[in-house]
Amino acid sequence: MISAGAIDAEKAAGAWWIPAESFARLVASPRQGGRPLGSASAWAVLLLASGELAEWASAKVRRHVAGLLDEHGLTGVFCKLSHRAVRHAYEAHRAELRRLADSDDLMLSGVRAAGAYRLGLQGGDEVEAYVAASAVEKISKRHGLAAGTEPNVVLRAVPDDVWALVHRRPVAPIAAVLADLAEHSDARARRVAQERASRLDRDRVRG
Repeated sequence: MISAGAIDAEKAAGAWWIPAESFARLVASPRQGGRPLGSASAWAVLLLASGELAEWASAKVRRHVAGLLDEHGLTGVFCKLSHRAVRHAYEAHRAELRRLADSDDLMLSGVRAAGAYRLGLQGGDEVEAYVAASAVEKISKRHGLAAGTEPNVVLRAVPDDVWALVHRRPVAPIAAVLADLAEHSDARARRVAQERASRLDRDRVRG
């Protein structure tokens, strides 16, 4: 889970140390049996749940992810989406956050993207976004991002081949935003994610 970015940790004196915020996010995330989906399949789920097409996925993959959503709903599939990206947490100077959020390299998500979908969450003191895996180091240097005890930037690195298929501006598909909110340390953000995901499920069934 650490190597996949599902939980933050730092190794010191031969032991792994997990920040309380990261542990709370882990405990709050819904879990079920079965292996996580690969990155491409996870994004096929997120696009389908958002009412979009994943035409680049094979017919077999599209049938599989549609079956998962029909059987478990988006909220029940959240736990299988950990491989959608690798999570990197940083601290940035507050004055740099707006410039970072406006970067063409980012696809905004989490609370930062909530306004685009009228989710009723207010952000501004944090940036959460998806980014191509190969761009993480360049972005961190350009914006002076550094590891710290109180991260206000989360970059979710998507494999480059998948990024080329799913990248758009300025915000991620709504299901991806909800998947990130479902892992948030704030209980209200998690509740909003569950409620809106359930609404997406109902809309998909009616559609």
